[in-house]
Amino acid sequence: MRREGTIRYAGLDTLTADRLERALSPTGIASVRNRFPLLDRTSAAVPRLCEAHGLAFPPWFPSANNALT
Repeated sequence: MRREGTIRYAGLDTLTADRLERALSPTGIASVRNRFPLLDRTSAAVPRLCEAHGLAFPPWFPSANNALT
């Protein structure tokens, strides 16, 4: 779709760091959106990888449904 000009940017959702590394070259992605609550940083490698490749990382569920309050 990017080659055809139908879309300009692609974004991915819920990836592991390994899958993100495999997806980087063939897709030309612009952002990755993953679950990333403050109390669970098991996927901390994903935002680091996004930063290294200049990708946006908008986290979802960052406050873990107000578990911190």
